[in-house]
Amino acid sequence: MTHNTLRLLYALAFGSLGAILPYLAVELEEAGLTTRSLGIVLLAFPVGRLISGPLAAWLADRYRLSARLLSGAWALAAVSILLVAHATTVVGATTALLGYTLSVTTFGPILDGVATALLGSERASYGRIRLWGSMGFLVMVLLGGMVRDHLGLSPLGLGSILLAIAAVRAALLRDVRTAPPPPILPALVGMLRSPGMVLLMVAAMLHTITLTGYDLLFASHVVRLGLPTRVAGWAMALGVAVEVMLMAASPFLLRRVGTEKLLSLAIAAGVLRWGLTAMVTEPWAVVAVQSLHGVTFGLFWVAAIHLISSRAEPGVEASSQSVFYLACWGVGGLVAVPLATEVMAAWGSQVMFGVFAGVSVLGVGVLLAAYRARIGAEALRQGLP
Repeated sequence: MTHNTLRLLYALAFGSLGAILPYLAVELEEAGLTTRSLGIVLLAFPVGRLISGPLAAWLADRYRLSARLLSGAWALAAVSILLVAHATTVVGATTALLGYTLSVTTFGPILDGVATALLGSERASYGRIRLWGSMGFLVMVLLGGMVRDHLGLSPLGLGSILLAIAAVRAALLRDVRTAPPPPILPALVGMLRSPGMVLLMVAAMLHTITLTGYDLLFASHVVRLGLPTRVAGWAMALGVAVEVMLMAASPFLLRRVGTEKLLSLAIAAGVLRWGLTAMVTEPWAVVAVQSLHGVTFGLFWVAAIHLISSRAEPGVEASSQSVFYLACWGVGGLVAVPLATEVMAAWGSQVMFGVFAGVSVLGVGVLLAAYRARIGAEALRQGLP
């Protein structure tokens, strides 16, 4: 798989997410689902990540099936999201969304595993490939808002088209057969046993609780403020535009600032971002605050993927990334969906984002504990007092 092919697949895959995720909750609520019913339906996302993500990553590493897995997953996702768009009951929406999540949640760890393996010693340049996914998201989140507001059409259909194109392109690829990977489970256990790694996973999980709530419910928050849906689109677009710029600069930032400091900055910025989101109500302010998405997601993701890939054994890149995805989007999502929807149903979306600010404070504390554990272990190895 070439760099250009990988960029295209990132753009198509994350472009489909830009057309689907920001508007999914609003579409389902307009179909008649209550806020609490919506919480049940959206649990399909973390359930899908818990089941399919690790399995698909293991198959990709063990049997070198990345291209075939991606093609099949995207084809199933394209059909499933169309069924979601036409669902009118909780059972129907949940069933269709589970099919979508079981398929679409496989592509993240596989694509990231392929990217870091392809880059090798130049993995600090990962952000410059991943930014194509962000640009795809940016274009489609804007187009989705315009299609919905001006044409009265569901943006989920746009996402389905992009998924179908991605499925066809992946089907034309051929996986390269290489030497068998090392035993996958021992390699993953070894990575998790490295000093501070489990605490780092917990900090990342806390951070992604807030990101998951934002992805799924920010458009609903905007509607609850009495603003048009396109405000959510513009806010998300600004955030992703900043994200693209920071990802383009990520090789320089990783060298100059360092992985751990970038990760700390990204998680700490969540306190400011969610606190302001909870307070502002003017359209311009709602949009401006989301520029912090470039830091809280863009820098967070680049730094985290770089850190995980640096501790992963060669040949198990996808599986190593899947452990990170499992902690963040799987376990974190299981906490995020009921927490966010219950708080929003009881006290409103502004209180929900205030709670997210508190979760970010906790994430900063856990991350600092992870760094202390690593520094302490290094001191013991070197015999320092």
